[in-house]
Amino acid sequence: MNHPSDILSFVSELGRRSETWLYRQLLAPHKHRIIVCTGNYINRSEHPYSPVVGARVFWPRILDHVRYRFKLPRKNWVQHRRRMFTKALSSRGVRLIQAHFGWTGYDVWELVERDAKPFIVWLYGSDVFRNGWGREDRLPFLFQTRARFACISNALRDEAIRLGCNPSKIDVIYPGVPISRYSGDRIASRTPLRILSAGRLVDFKAPLGLVKMGQHLREMGVQFEWSHFGDGPLRATMERDIRATELGGIFTLRGEVTNGSLLREMATAHLMIHNAEIAPNGGRESFGVVLAEAAAAGLPIISCRVGGIPEIVMHQQTGFLVEAGEYRQAAAYAVELARKPHLLREMGRCAYEHARRNFNADVQGQKLDSLYDEVLREEGVPSDHSSNNAVPRPVS
Repeated sequence: MNHPSDILSFVSELGRRSETWLYRQLLAPHKHRIIVCTGNYINRSEHPYSPVVGARVFWPRILDHVRYRFKLPRKNWVQHRRRMFTKALSSRGVRLIQAHFGWTGYDVWELVERDAKPFIVWLYGSDVFRNGWGREDRLPFLFQTRARFACISNALRDEAIRLGCNPSKIDVIYPGVPISRYSGDRIASRTPLRILSAGRLVDFKAPLGLVKMGQHLREMGVQFEWSHFGDGPLRATMERDIRATELGGIFTLRGEVTNGSLLREMATAHLMIHNAEIAPNGGRESFGVVLAEAAAAGLPIISCRVGGIPEIVMHQQTGFLVEAGEYRQAAAYAVELARKPHLLREMGRCAYEHARRNFNADVQGQKLDSLYDEVLREEGVPSDHSSNNAVPRPVS
């Protein structure tokens, strides 16, 4: 039996390990059931979500190649997809539609622009900060429509507003972490210092800087073991740098692991070190869910003042923040924590409390329910979205 407030969520790909936070977001609401429409369900074993509907009916680009090949008129094609879309939804009780990432929102708008249902577009980072990913034309287009927006950090909200989003149309809801699975009052054995880092090996996460921090740490006379979890295109370069700095056996690349495995590693680490920078294309860390998880695990965090990271790491309270590229200063903070166990322990407790107050999955689920209730209440009355009022779309 359908809930009276079912929500249809468009997700281009579901199940990526690097997007466990998105899976949690889909599960978080208590009052509203979310039906997922995805073009590619990658990982059912770790993310066994239900209900999921296939892309054949819903996904707006799935048959575009047919239209181009047979030179079907765009107007007729759009109308055909809308008919399919409306027919498929009629039996599902959907009252609200949302799309995850700005580019997905742009693709879906063609289907929903004449529908009376409220429409939310979630913004996550790469769709807002990176040049060439639609921020120059597709986001400004969406900001002119009736769509409502939500994002995962104040840094993202500020950038969206700078790009033209009405401040009254965008909300911030942090990704939630399951606080009940963590305990802030834990500390591993003190020697050697066990450092953990995690994240994809990509440009804006600046993983090569982690090796430079490790080199500085060794020069400062600290005994440590460093494990990095995550994979990506910079792995070969990072392995080369580890060999060149003779950190082999001390700095280990552990590759991609399940979220559960990473949480178990956090339980035996002393601290997390996280690097970040603004990439040449504008990409940056919009939030840093793994940092919220590390804080919930009671780990002090050393990271950078980039994007949404300062919303997680409170300088000199739950860890330390440096400017991007200040590798020696980051290493010096790690030395300070290694030599002051009481500070390590106290910062870990503060990190846990900060995560419990701000990133608790149950609390975020309540905020999601409140957002959906508000949008349904404010935008639930059918509006006239005739072609005369349509916003001209930028050329794809």
